[in-house]
Amino acid sequence: MLIGIVIGIWISLSLLLGILGQKRHIGFRQTFWTSMLLSPVVGFWTMKGSPKHRPEPEGIDALHHSGEAMLSYQQGNYDRAIHYYKLSLEVREESHSVHFSLACLYSLKKMKTEAFQHLQKAVEYGMKYPRKIYTHTDLEFLREQPEFDEFSERLEEYLLKLEQATERA
Repeated sequence: MLIGIVIGIWISLSLLLGILGQKRHIGFRQTFWTSMLLSPVVGFWTMKGSPKHRPEPEGIDALHHSGEAMLSYQQGNYDRAIHYYKLSLEVREESHSVHFSLACLYSLKKMKTEAFQHLQKAVEYGMKYPRKIYTHTDLEFLREQPEFDEFSERLEEYLLKLEQATERA
């Protein structure tokens, strides 16, 4: 009788730990079998030591969003590209390349406020070749705007400071 109760508690605890293990990298199966074969105490500490899963927005990663965005961009579907680049920013806000692409897309759509905002962020987040702002064909609309002169002055000041800091290092 006592053995039956102990076995019932053992199995119940193993099932409970397996359920808790589902939310961790170790998973249900490994937590359950560790608890069953070794002991619920060992299963608990094994499960506790396993890192938690980090859910990604909508179950899709930033790389997928960026891939969809690039494809849409190339096909000329700018609204769809913007949608996917924004989803990509939910995963990785500091991506200078995504901000630059959004600046290009907004420039193509003649939405200068949004374009300048993303262009500024692209530079702030470490855009590798900021001088391509002056030559990239998709930014032609922005370069024609009166605000571009002020943006260009701030960019040149920033680049000069960056060069000076690099020389000192």
